[in-house]
Amino acid sequence: MVALGLLASSCSTGGPAATVDGVEITSDRIDMLHPADSELDEQQRASTLFLIILHHLVTREAEAQFDLVPSEAEIEAALAVRLGDDEAISAARLAERGVTRERVLLEAELDVLREKLQRAFVERGGPEIDLDAAYRTFLSVNSRACVTMLAPASEQAIADMERATTGTITLQAVQEQLGDLVEPVDLGCDIPAQLPGPVQPLALDGEVGRAYLSTFSDGTVYVAAVTSRDAPPLETVIDEVKGIASDSQGSDLFDEWAFDLLRTAEVAVDEDLGVWEPRDGTGDVPTVVPNGDRSG
Repeated sequence: MVALGLLASSCSTGGPAATVDGVEITSDRIDMLHPADSELDEQQRASTLFLIILHHLVTREAEAQFDLVPSEAEIEAALAVRLGDDEAISAARLAERGVTRERVLLEAELDVLREKLQRAFVERGGPEIDLDAAYRTFLSVNSRACVTMLAPASEQAIADMERATTGTITLQAVQEQLGDLVEPVDLGCDIPAQLPGPVQPLALDGEVGRAYLSTFSDGTVYVAAVTSRDAPPLETVIDEVKGIASDSQGSDLFDEWAFDLLRTAEVAVDEDLGVWEPRDGTGDVPTVVPNGDRSG
């Protein structure tokens, strides 16, 4: 999100650098987030101003809509992830970026809120949340399936295999019908993610005992079935599944939620600093565009 708005301008006229839904952001706020001796160009000022605007909107709406307020401990932990626990290393990283600890604190708070909001979207539910997909991801490394495959003993056996697997039929019944026309191959028992790629979906979703006809990428036809499966039911692992959904699906939901905040906010930027509008690469999402970067 921060990368969306890496742009702004040099000096202000003494008024607010911007107003966001009537709340003023002073030029001093921008200066505070950089070392005192910094000579900021318009790009750096824009980046910082956008961060301040984004931080204001996200923190305000996270509390208003979800009652989410990060604790100091959570923010400090996120700051340590960004800068490290070693003070010398942290200072070097700040100096390298030309920013103060206060700026990175804003970024760290956004990190915490993003994670919390992604989980909040999952908890709220809705058609955009696919818990079944998250559950399958969980099972791919947290279940165990035993799979047996029947390979054709000759090219002529393929037509018989296709006829034998019409409709719902068990692997045992197929093997009894085809006899020596097929050769059983025991693929063993493992987590689905470690079984051969072509049978992984079957290992996850296949009905135990049922025979499924399929084809390898080289055109080889085979029949396979899960002979047994050990998998925890969804209700017993729902917290882990929601965590997966938060990571895999919540990110896009957070982005769109934040984009909507930026689209609908009433933002005015000091005309000497630039303008609040979309630019190349941001679609219809506005950002702080310095006068020097405006296309028109």
